[in-house]
Amino acid sequence: MPTVFRDPSLHEAPTADAAALAAVLLDLPQLPAPTAFAPLWLHAISRVGSALHLQVGATRDTGTLTLVMTRGEADQPLRVEVRGGPSGELGPALGRLSRQLAGLPAERVDAAWALAGGHSTSARDLPLGYFRQLVPGVRDPIGLVRTGFRCNQDCGFCWQDRRWGGFGEAQIRVWIEDLAAAGARNLLISGGEPTLDPALAGYIALARSCGIAQVGLETNAVQLAKPGKVEALVEAGLGHALVSLHSTDAATSDALTRAPGTFVKTIEGLRRLIAADLPIDVNTVLTRRSVPGLDAMPDFLAQLARPRLQRVSWTVSMPSQPFAQLPDDDLAQVSPLTVRATLASTIAAARRVGLRMQGSEGPCGPPLCAFGGDPWVVDRSRRVDPVDFRTFLPACDACALRPACLGVRREDVLRWGDAAVAPLTDAQLAST
Repeated sequence: MPTVFRDPSLHEAPTADAAALAAVLLDLPQLPAPTAFAPLWLHAISRVGSALHLQVGATRDTGTLTLVMTRGEADQPLRVEVRGGPSGELGPALGRLSRQLAGLPAERVDAAWALAGGHSTSARDLPLGYFRQLVPGVRDPIGLVRTGFRCNQDCGFCWQDRRWGGFGEAQIRVWIEDLAAAGARNLLISGGEPTLDPALAGYIALARSCGIAQVGLETNAVQLAKPGKVEALVEAGLGHALVSLHSTDAATSDALTRAPGTFVKTIEGLRRLIAADLPIDVNTVLTRRSVPGLDAMPDFLAQLARPRLQRVSWTVSMPSQPFAQLPDDDLAQVSPLTVRATLASTIAAARRVGLRMQGSEGPCGPPLCAFGGDPWVVDRSRRVDPVDFRTFLPACDACALRPACLGVRREDVLRWGDAAVAPLTDAQLAST
């Protein structure tokens, strides 16, 4: 059964910038408008990070897919990707539209990017999947709802812009009800930083009243350092927390988050979550600056969590496109070989202290071969559904991990080619 979201109307007053971009790219006089490739309609255009996002759909009133246009280096062609889920019967039209956009003359591309450079993106310009979705690639439905993009940190590797805003409490509550009706029995409340929303406890209580069995919170835990904050969320029905912590070193962490002094608050918030005996997953994003100290994290978390270490797990993830990141945080500057070697020593450290590690359960983790197929991290028995922003190389077909893997990021394939993966045989896995 398709998910039905009661979304706000986004196209009552398209911005002049969006309409001007539509004219430059596709000679369309207004938005929404039908494209030359029936039955495809263009609903909105916005700048997100360094990319242009075009929301398209099969009718005037519904934009369900996003075409992402990215400029490469001077000698590289324009890239156009489809995101948002299966394209179904729209596939042929999307292909023709994508090829037209990718083949635009350089002067029109330059004009579009110059125009987009002055465009201030707001929540109404963004794909609605940024705010509510059933998480792709996961067969047991998990709902995700974002309270908006306000945050008390400003990570240099984050794909979000702090100026995007959000839709308000009433709309968030509607989306929670919609996700429950779509069959989600797990819900992750995210942001931005959701603990900045005064209605957070109410969202948690609503989700539980709608039949959602497990409500999780994705947070940097800075606000949770305040006395009573964790207890109020637990009373409302909070079931687990996903805490962002990107380094064990205060100076490195504060540099990564561009929020001086917040490392100590995150650690205190994490301590309070541990004391509340909640299941906690700590997430570290792999960046140029976080990779070198990655193998120190297991010992750090073990010391912080004892005697409740069994309630804590640790996930490593990769930055998500689109980027608006600092060069110092660009994971593309780190070779896959270095990442794999670092993960090997990190897994050994986690085994030593008994810290559970998560693999690529969701679409943000490294390919499973990056973990060497180590069973401490990788569950070979699971099966996943494909996601549109990850792919497989021909060498992946012979990998024993292929049925459980979501693949590798397309940008990593473009940069590293075959070196982006390290396929493993059953014999190699048997020796781990």
